[in-house]
Amino acid sequence: MSVKTREQFKQDNVELRTTVRQLERELVSLRETIDELENDSEVDELTKDLEELEKQIADQYHELDQLKEEHQFQEDKSFKLESENEDLKSENEDLKSEVEDLNCELADLQHDFEELQADLSELEGSLDDKDGELDDLRSDFSELENENDRLQEDNEKLENEIHDLKLDMSKKVSRDYPRR
Repeated sequence: MSVKTREQFKQDNVELRTTVRQLERELVSLRETIDELENDSEVDELTKDLEELEKQIADQYHELDQLKEEHQFQEDKSFKLESENEDLKSENEDLKSEVEDLNCELADLQHDFEELQADLSELEGSLDDKDGELDDLRSDFSELENENDRLQEDNEKLENEIHDLKLDMSKKVSRDYPRR
């Protein structure tokens, strides 16, 4: 069964009402004719016609009631669907707003991330500089240790020489100036 639109139901209702009015007029006309007729055979035939018209009218009223029920069902269904549609529109707007908020938050986080990346790059550059300075200091330290070792050796040699000279001097003084 195809779903009828509201306009189709209205059109069907207008047509059925027109048909019912027409059948009611025919019924009234037949009743008047029956009253005027004196011949029983014609009355029987007209009575049969009248009964047939009454049955058609009853069928039309029944069909009209069914159409009214279908119309009411479709209106209720339409109202429910409209309500659901409004709920979905509202939920959609809420979700769009949430997505917009999340996009803003994401943009902020991306900006923060980029700043942190720049800071990290700067710190890595600074660390590389410090590593270079540390290598230079280690090299300087190593040179100074080597220089210190050489100076200590020289100092030791000089102390030995001084000691030897003192001994020589003492011997020379003892020889040249004996103790008396």
